[in-house]
Amino acid sequence: MGKATLAARPRTILLVHAHPEPTSFTRHLVTVAERTLAGQGHTVLQSDLYAMQWKAVFDADDFPQRLDTQRLSFIDESRHAFAQGCQTADVEAEQAKLQAADAVILVFPLWWFGMPAIMKGWIERVWAYGLAYGYGDAGNAHRYGEGGFAGKRALLAVSVGGPEKDYSPRGINGPLEQLLFPVTHGALFYPGMAVLPTFAVYDTGRMDASVADRATMAWRQRLENLFTDAPIPYRRQNGGDYPDRHVLADDVAPGQTGIMAHVAGVMDSSIPARSPLGVQDGPAGPQKHASATRPISPQP
Repeated sequence: MGKATLAARPRTILLVHAHPEPTSFTRHLVTVAERTLAGQGHTVLQSDLYAMQWKAVFDADDFPQRLDTQRLSFIDESRHAFAQGCQTADVEAEQAKLQAADAVILVFPLWWFGMPAIMKGWIERVWAYGLAYGYGDAGNAHRYGEGGFAGKRALLAVSVGGPEKDYSPRGINGPLEQLLFPVTHGALFYPGMAVLPTFAVYDTGRMDASVADRATMAWRQRLENLFTDAPIPYRRQNGGDYPDRHVLADDVAPGQTGIMAHVAGVMDSSIPARSPLGVQDGPAGPQKHASATRPISPQP
């Protein structure tokens, strides 16, 4: 099946986004995604976490029919609730969207070097045992390239308040793709998704109309290639690189350690997140790296 056929076939995409301000650049990316994907004939599902007032805290209230009322074991209770169909209604609704989706796009501002707490809480509560981990009740047998989300694609779209050079390979904040490794490799690749390089827009708090327009055009292009772009080549647990399913074989990426050893064919220190813009100068204070909260260029 050719790339054109893959791109043209109607799919279902789940857009999960987290920003409370309607005029933020994060929300602009969501609007562009919804219109672009629907215009391609895809079905677009959404989870607007702030509008939903999503419960971000994963706790005992997530298990209305406890297996053990004396001690809270998240793994045991999650296994029981998912298998017996006694999860909370909000979690079940989000899992239904996930299972229907061919691709999942997470759109969020970078706040203190990660996603907003409400989105992290969405993952913690929705990624149940038996679905996102412990797949087939087989422990760690099916993870990192296999599992309940195998066959789905995933993409992060991130609004960053600071300048791009702060997130360059030698930038003071560290490479963005490495900062997001717990999300891309952990939360998304672990349960089997094919994860695309992150789409990032920098300096969103100081963005003028022309820069916003360039970013918007680049975002549309990434969305049009959602099902044809090559994913990050993370090493699969059961692909032969991890003989004991835990540690890389001695002859795989010899001399390499850390995050990038788990990406096939990458010899330097980082995979660049894909930015539509060049490196931009501008003051970067110690503030939360929030996206713009004022009106940007006219909405497309």
